[in-house]
Amino acid sequence: MAQKGSKASLQASVVDSQTGTAIAFATVVLTERQLSLQTDINGQFTIEFNGQTSLSLQISSLGYMPKSIVIKPGEEHLVIALALQSIGLSEVVVSASYTNPLTSEAKVDQQALEYINPISIGDIFVLLPGGMVRPNTINTRELISSRQVGSDKSTSFGMGVTVDGIPMQNDGYRLQMAGITGSNANLSTNTGVDLRTLSTDHIQQVEINKGISSASQGNLSSGNIKITSKKGKSPLRTRVKFDPLNKFAYIGKGMLLSPKLGTLYAGLDYISSSNDLREVKSAYQRITGQLNYDNQFAFWGKSIDFNLRGSYVSSFKNRKDDEVIRLKGENYKTSYTRYGLSANVVANIHSPVVDEVVFKASVDYTSDLLEHYKKVENVSVQISPSALEAGEHEASYLPQQYYTFYAFENKPMNAYTSLSANKFLQLSEYLSMRVLVGTNLTYTKNKGAGVIVDPTRPPYPSSTFTRPRSNASIPALIHQAAYAETKLRYVVNTHEWNASLGVRTTSMYNLPKDYLLASKLLIEPRLQLAYTHSKTLADQALLINSFRIGFGIENKLPSIDFLYPDKVYQDFVAFNGYFTEEHNRYVLVNTKVLNPLNTNVRENKNKKIELGWDMKYKKLSLSITAFKEQMNGGVEYFSIYEPVAYTAYKLKDSSINHKPTKDDLDSYQKRDFTINSTPVNSAKVVKKGIEYRLFLSKVEAIASDIEINGAYYHTLYTSGVPVMHRPAITNDNNLYPYVGYYQGFDKQYNQRFNTNVWINTHLPVWKLIFSNFVQITWLDTYRLGDNVSKYPSRIMDLDGNTREITPQEIEGNPAFSALMRSFSSAMYNKERLPISMLWNVKLTKEFNKHVKLSFFANNLLQLSPSYKTKFQRTQRRALAPFFGSELIVNLF
Repeated sequence: MAQKGSKASLQASVVDSQTGTAIAFATVVLTERQLSLQTDINGQFTIEFNGQTSLSLQISSLGYMPKSIVIKPGEEHLVIALALQSIGLSEVVVSASYTNPLTSEAKVDQQALEYINPISIGDIFVLLPGGMVRPNTINTRELISSRQVGSDKSTSFGMGVTVDGIPMQNDGYRLQMAGITGSNANLSTNTGVDLRTLSTDHIQQVEINKGISSASQGNLSSGNIKITSKKGKSPLRTRVKFDPLNKFAYIGKGMLLSPKLGTLYAGLDYISSSNDLREVKSAYQRITGQLNYDNQFAFWGKSIDFNLRGSYVSSFKNRKDDEVIRLKGENYKTSYTRYGLSANVVANIHSPVVDEVVFKASVDYTSDLLEHYKKVENVSVQISPSALEAGEHEASYLPQQYYTFYAFENKPMNAYTSLSANKFLQLSEYLSMRVLVGTNLTYTKNKGAGVIVDPTRPPYPSSTFTRPRSNASIPALIHQAAYAETKLRYVVNTHEWNASLGVRTTSMYNLPKDYLLASKLLIEPRLQLAYTHSKTLADQALLINSFRIGFGIENKLPSIDFLYPDKVYQDFVAFNGYFTEEHNRYVLVNTKVLNPLNTNVRENKNKKIELGWDMKYKKLSLSITAFKEQMNGGVEYFSIYEPVAYTAYKLKDSSINHKPTKDDLDSYQKRDFTINSTPVNSAKVVKKGIEYRLFLSKVEAIASDIEINGAYYHTLYTSGVPVMHRPAITNDNNLYPYVGYYQGFDKQYNQRFNTNVWINTHLPVWKLIFSNFVQITWLDTYRLGDNVSKYPSRIMDLDGNTREITPQEIEGNPAFSALMRSFSSAMYNKERLPISMLWNVKLTKEFNKHVKLSFFANNLLQLSPSYKTKFQRTQRRALAPFFGSELIVNLF
């Protein structure tokens, strides 16, 4: 290092270890600063810093083995040689890595990604503590699960996903139709990013942080998945994978355009995934393409890194064709296309005030269309919902059978810009600080038609129906955020302290003024501390112990679907004259317009606490993380009872033999309750548990790396608002006239304890890796809490009057006795699944630098005994075994 006072300058170059040619745009990470930079077109880079201390670097590039080095004081010039990625090298590691002393963040690089051959980002979670083997298909969408048993929409919606620092989202999706809105079966809206649309073959690295995110990450509540796309120069590469349910093909290459024009990565892949070999026509088919341009140039004497990425995703021929659809003569298909363009500009200024200024901008547009030509078969008399306004009117009856058509069209467009700056300061010989400040702006507008449906032939007949409005008529979502984060590092002798203190503020704009969130400033503090002690033992081996603690608040903002629900038209039958002769039939309905809009809907807030211990000794690494998360305010559609009153009619003369008129009817007043399904911050999830990981590197006796990881998770799903209940009884053909408010929330408790064992046997001489994966689930239980309220604390009558009520009054008054709820004791029995185990194997052989072949057998051995449910039914959970192969060819 060339030194001037306490300053030092390192000039280094990154080259190919075999040819000595420069590796352009390689990534260089300064570990202590948690900062990255790129080599230039000649593979060179320069670092200026305090020359009195050593500096750790991590160097990586597409197609090469990553390398870690330590720069010692006094070094001025350095040549760093990277070896081509090969199983023949002894440094091959095919598991996740953990390097951040403050968090439990896991990094999965291209080497590990290639080895586990995932078909979806969701497959990567099996590498992490608590990860479970999932079904071998992406035919149907699944919710994202994070540190929990099971899954829920609020957690899935709150998982942040960023690609090259650009956040992905589906906050602009909106789906409003009776029978669909708020349905648990609807996974396309308010459930977060569909991980199936992200191809892993265009990815160089994935970082998964299930704990406390950086202050630079926002509009999330469940953690973050950070994806780094492939870029730089690389050989033409093809990958083909097939098993009974999935067919996959990929081709991609990174090209050096010229020394001045930089590099361009281009990739294309295709997958077909089916649930059943007998129903291949219903396969989910996806094609993705990506172009990633990278260059570096000088501007006003400063180095500028420039990246431009374009992406394309489409699912096509996605026509459902099962036996029921064929039998009914229905037609059901979906089509999905997304276009994305993003730019990333890094100005390496290195002034006394700022080191880097980073500007990011992106725009993406999605066209998502579902079309269903549906056969409706009514088992009872149904009335056609034809009212366009509230009040009384004559209606008609629906046919017993009919065909109808409906479609959902979403065309969300997202625009994003961010500007940030950072500065590294060496405050003293022992103390350093990195400061990061930034701001970002997100704009989301849905330009789709929304629901397209014939209200006279509803696809899901009921007494309620929406009058859909175009998604394009809904105002755009605008989020603005600002953040500041300081990271401190203090090192003296064998002691090291790290701290991260950050705060993020977020505001929503373009909302009507009466909304609670209109321009409200949301503050999210994030604090993490870590202490590391290093000790040299008698055998000269280094023992490193690290202890960390963190606290953070993360907020997920509501979607357009929650902020702008459509009004619901509910028909109350005032007179039902369904006579045998069709020409005599006469029906009157009184239509009430329900407004499910909730202007008090707010953010979903998650408070997180995390404690951890990490230990390293020789080839042994041990990590234990304890956590607790309390998410209050997940938005969901909640049933709220409201009183209604209308005029009803009955025949004066029941022997009438012609079509009635109002003159033939006597009127009377009728009162009832209706259910208004309204977006409410009612979902509450409490997660706590312990994650563990034991890693043994290079066990020479068996030539293997061994990793044992797993987790104990305890998850509580409940509600944060009182439950409303109306007894389903009648008296003289009148429904029960009271609704009760019950304070004891329904609770669902889940527990799971699992262990995953990876034994990766690596034989570099033979260029072969043989992996055994064993997953054991020691504990898996489910039960409902039995502390639900038997008595309501308040009641509401048909006039809308509410009052408090006591258990004694309920038991002593026959008019209220029906409000006393009773449940079958079997509902509260605990379901305990027996211990289960499954075994996967994989063999990978590299023939030369061009050809690699793999064979795998998943669920080859499975021990999954049957068990008794809480209702004493016999069940068994099992995954189908399957076999497959994969071929990778690198040409030139």
